[in-house]
Amino acid sequence: MKVVYDIIVNVLIIVRKDVIILKRLPLGVKSIEELLNNDYLYLDKTMYYEKLINEGKYFFLSRPRRFGKTLFISTLKEIFKGNKELFKDQWIYTNYEFEKHPIIHLDFNEINHKQDINKFEESLNNRLKSIAKIYDVNLRANSSKDIFVELIEKLGEINKVVILIDEYDKPIMDYIGDLKKANENKEFIASFYETIKAKGEYLRFVLLTGVTKVSKTSVFSKLNNLTDISRNTRYSAMLGITEEELYTVFEKYMYKAIEEMNLPMDELKEKLKKWYNGYSWDTKNKVYNPYSILSFFNEYKFDNYWFQTGTPTFLLDIMKKTEYILPSIEEITVGSYIFSEFDLEYMDITSLLFQTGYLTIKDIKIKRNMESFYTLGIPNYEVRSALFDRILQMYTDESVSKVKPPYSRMIDYLEEKKLEKFINELQTSFAQIPYTIYPKKEDYYHSIFFLMMNLIGAKIETEVLTDKGRIDGVLEFDDFIYIIEFKIGNAKEGIDQIKQRKYYQKYQMANKQLILLSVGGFKEKNIEYIVEEM
Repeated sequence: MKVVYDIIVNVLIIVRKDVIILKRLPLGVKSIEELLNNDYLYLDKTMYYEKLINEGKYFFLSRPRRFGKTLFISTLKEIFKGNKELFKDQWIYTNYEFEKHPIIHLDFNEINHKQDINKFEESLNNRLKSIAKIYDVNLRANSSKDIFVELIEKLGEINKVVILIDEYDKPIMDYIGDLKKANENKEFIASFYETIKAKGEYLRFVLLTGVTKVSKTSVFSKLNNLTDISRNTRYSAMLGITEEELYTVFEKYMYKAIEEMNLPMDELKEKLKKWYNGYSWDTKNKVYNPYSILSFFNEYKFDNYWFQTGTPTFLLDIMKKTEYILPSIEEITVGSYIFSEFDLEYMDITSLLFQTGYLTIKDIKIKRNMESFYTLGIPNYEVRSALFDRILQMYTDESVSKVKPPYSRMIDYLEEKKLEKFINELQTSFAQIPYTIYPKKEDYYHSIFFLMMNLIGAKIETEVLTDKGRIDGVLEFDDFIYIIEFKIGNAKEGIDQIKQRKYYQKYQMANKQLILLSVGGFKEKNIEYIVEEM
């Protein structure tokens, strides 16, 4: 049947090849006016926007970078400008009563916050004054907060005011490694945003977007009337691309891709899902990364597009400083507090990973007391491979291209049960790590080994829970399974632990040979091992 299907698809390609006309892909286009007026491909999400506009007044939405927040803000801006004809081909055109409102649009990507606080305020003031000029409003105030108040009041005489703030947290996130500067900017913008709450009588609609929800910083304590829709099921697919949207809106690009890449359609769909799908904020709706999908159809090549647009240096630095245990990133159970806590002074790395898009919600469970618990994990292959590559480079101080060949030999030796050769490669790899970053914790070796195996595509589980404890690593092959324990001291401690706690019991029904492997001696970089077959 698959052969017949491939023949049919190839015939369709031949028949349709000359008539398929692809619209321009809106890579880098942040203005809805530019997008719609220049015949770019557009995924209509305006049914969500109409619902949001009519549902309430004050909203906050967090999403990772490059997820369409700026285009979303641009679309709302044109809707509130009453620019109905721009949307003549979109859902909202016949489903919304367009009304013109004065708009205060602040994009903190475009406001200079990278010098001292005075320059920051000056840049913000200039933006507010430029908005006032659009509406022919004269301002007398001097400070940013007072200018904002005066602008809201005077624009409110025209009609109810719409406030759209994009990347509200950028002045904080850009200085996450400089706590003093981050706090200075935080206090300044918190005082500035406080004005919004006090001027509700003048306002029609308020939306703040950003990557993180900065708590305990007085930003949201002073602006506590915002409804956070970041994990609201009604809006969980508002940004990003659902599978249905991918297969319909991008249908012509899908046919072009199977032609360019010589792939059957089912294989293309499977790979796109593996690479770029998996983001979820409610577990009910999953979306593809929009930037990665657009980039893929622009180049017809699988690559780490989203990750390459911004190196998360601050994230890696924090993971290194906090000695974050990497295997735990695969499956983390947390309470709902994790979604509202982002404290600069006591930064939770799991919260940071979730809010910046490196973790997503995989499952939700309601406990007996009605408290919700969430399972977080890495959304897709793009994030996993790129993030692990960078972390491995950080841990070992070596490029991935240099370390990958010996890691490939390691998995070969394990598969061939050549343990002595495996240990020699492992010893060589650890010996190359600079002394300054060589720690004295077993967890470090779990992380490194986990990264090594993931880098070469091995089927490995780490930090596996049993009723007696936690197994460091389980590596599975076709006919046998390694149960692995790492010890700073001698290897005998590890093999005794495996047997005393009966870690092997969990796998006795797998109908495969079990191999117990303990690796120790890391303390002096003189690695030893003990192996026992069952």
